[in-house]
Amino acid sequence: MTKIVIVAGGPPGLSLPLENQVTIGVDRGCLTVLEAGLSLDWAVGDFDSVTIEERNRIVEHAQHVVELAAEKNDTDLEVALRVVLEHFPQGEVTVYGALGGRLDHSLANLFWPSQAEFAPLLDRVQLVDDQNRVLYRGPGWQTVAPLVGFTYVSFMVEPDSPFEIEGARYLLNASNYFYKKIYGSNEFLDRPIRLRVEKGYAIIIYSRDRR
Repeated sequence: MTKIVIVAGGPPGLSLPLENQVTIGVDRGCLTVLEAGLSLDWAVGDFDSVTIEERNRIVEHAQHVVELAAEKNDTDLEVALRVVLEHFPQGEVTVYGALGGRLDHSLANLFWPSQAEFAPLLDRVQLVDDQNRVLYRGPGWQTVAPLVGFTYVSFMVEPDSPFEIEGARYLLNASNYFYKKIYGSNEFLDRPIRLRVEKGYAIIIYSRDRR
């Protein structure tokens, strides 16, 4: 299965992997890719966050360029995910630089599955930085395994719908259900956690305190 790394315009938080992969830069993330010494396979964005000289450098080094209008309904990351859908529909996607920058950008990046067209990618995209890993799962019963180095796991459901958590330190079911936008700071015990989403999708956030 093709490995795809998308580098958005926020701080990556981690060193980018140096391995066989397709690398997609999103706007200023293209410069992050080039500075890491990686091949820039795709450059996507309106490039409003770079200088003319930087844009020219991006265009010179990218194998493919998708240049967007500044005024548009889609985020640059959403367009990058469309590139994945069209050219690498079975790819496993890791997104760097989607969290920790501008709050509006971080939230837009977090909720990318709200666009129904991206449903085929739901369980094949993760957002990463030094403190977080964000996964997505669809409706029905799902299994969530512990991740070494991460203490906490939190859950959000979009759109709001009944939700169950089994096998975690803090359980949630029909007997104790209460509504919150995010069920935060749960923990693994000695086994994977099971969760049930009635409709929509779950956002699963592994997190740890700053080192």
